Amino acid sequence: MGRAVGYIIQFENGYKIYHSGDTGLMADMKFVVGDFYQPDLAILPIGNVFAMGSEEAAHACGLIRPAVVIPQHYATLPILEKNAGKFISPLNRSQPLIKVLAIQPGENTLV
Repeated sequence: MGRAVGYIIQFENGYKIYHSGDTGLMADMKFVVGDFYQPDLAILPIGNVFAMGSEEAAHACGLIRPAVVIPQHYATLPILEKNAGKFISPLNRSQPLIKVLAIQPGENTLV
């Protein structure tokens, strides 16, 4: 449907974020993102329609190996996953050390 586009953002203190955008599961998540860039935080879609689903995103976490993951693209449209539970459950089984920060649509975590 299009080209895979993701971003690595590195701050002055060395902290790295990987934002996968609307990408699906791909080998670059291991070899380029996980092995080379080694991000501290990953932002991955779990909606299961336009990009990865929950199981794929949980597997991607094993390839990327971030300390924290933020699931995105869920509970915003009727055709998308309704909550992050279908992502959190398999992730906890396969990668129990990765912390999940599941933010609900419209939630402000800064207040």
